[in-house]
Amino acid sequence: ELIRFCSQNKLPLDFISWHAYSSDPKAEKEKTPYGHIASYLIREWLSYFQMDKNTPLVIDEWNYDKGSNVLEERREKSHISATYIFSRLKNMQEAGIDYQVFFSLEDFYNMQKGVIRNVGVFLYEQQDNEEKAAPKLIYNIFKVLKNLGSQVYTPAVKKESEFVGIIFTRNSDNNYTIVAYNYIDPEVMRNYLSRNVSTLNEQERNSLVGIIKSDRLPKISSKEIAISSLEVESKVKVMLNTALELHERYQKFITANRDVKISIKNLKGKFKYLKYVLDSSCSLDCGFTFNEEKEIDAGQLYEEVLSLKPYSLNMIVLEKKPAEPLVSAVSLAENQTSEAGIKNITTTELANISVEANQTVLPENITAGAAVNNTVNLTNQTQ
Repeated sequence: ELIRFCSQNKLPLDFISWHAYSSDPKAEKEKTPYGHIASYLIREWLSYFQMDKNTPLVIDEWNYDKGSNVLEERREKSHISATYIFSRLKNMQEAGIDYQVFFSLEDFYNMQKGVIRNVGVFLYEQQDNEEKAAPKLIYNIFKVLKNLGSQVYTPAVKKESEFVGIIFTRNSDNNYTIVAYNYIDPEVMRNYLSRNVSTLNEQERNSLVGIIKSDRLPKISSKEIAISSLEVESKVKVMLNTALELHERYQKFITANRDVKISIKNLKGKFKYLKYVLDSSCSLDCGFTFNEEKEIDAGQLYEEVLSLKPYSLNMIVLEKKPAEPLVSAVSLAENQTSEAGIKNITTTELANISVEANQTVLPENITAGAAVNNTVNLTNQTQ
């Protein structure tokens, strides 16, 4: 209606914005009754009404939320909301969202009205006329984001992992950042149903909504009620079975580390390697220092397996080291270095970058000790 109104009255439309609070990192990928996600549909409507199809789409308020004003995931266990932020932002970018505003900077306290919401990047409390403030682990997520380069490479994943994700970027200085995260949606069953309910017809939707509003969904997740025993349409049963499978994966991975294999090769030169880890070991007033530092020769194959705890994030920063100084003319003469040899030293060549991330998945038919590898390949031509 907004787009139609602006079109009919020749009014400018500078941007389209909305709020989106959720624990679902894929909230922007919710399907509409038209079979497309909302951002795609909005741009089609803009085009239909002869308005700018590239009008910015802005989520001007969002945060981790499960319906309560105060959540431990936003304080004592802020590593949960911290990893959620990174997963959500990645999905926003994939969904075509142009801008977003995380709300808010500090926890919200209104003592006169008795309203308290611990939604902040910074903890803020008022007790007995005293104030307390401190950065949550969420603050460090924004430091991670600051390290990302402007060139983002999307991996071609052979088999998607529901919870583990990886991002690879390069900046203008030819420094590289690899981020691997493990966010396990605690409401993955309900969120999957919410994202897909619009694909059902009216009768099917009523059946599913009736189950969600009743006490049957928790009993389905605990298998107290068998899906096959429900008197609902077959399409609803299929959707419930998929949601139940996701819930079972959540239960499996909520206590299990996930292995991500990183392979780096064909980068020209040597790099300083810095690794940062954000996890449950600290949720409040945490420092931001690297856990490991070393030098790697990226011209050779470098491999590493990152072990991601539940609700954790690993960031690897590769800072290009200055080229070795050229040897003196005397040294060249003594070593009988040819003119061609000097040319090989000073000529800049193109190199391939390949990052392979193997995300451990534990299907139903194997044990926790086994693993099936999913390969992520990212390739780029760079100097």
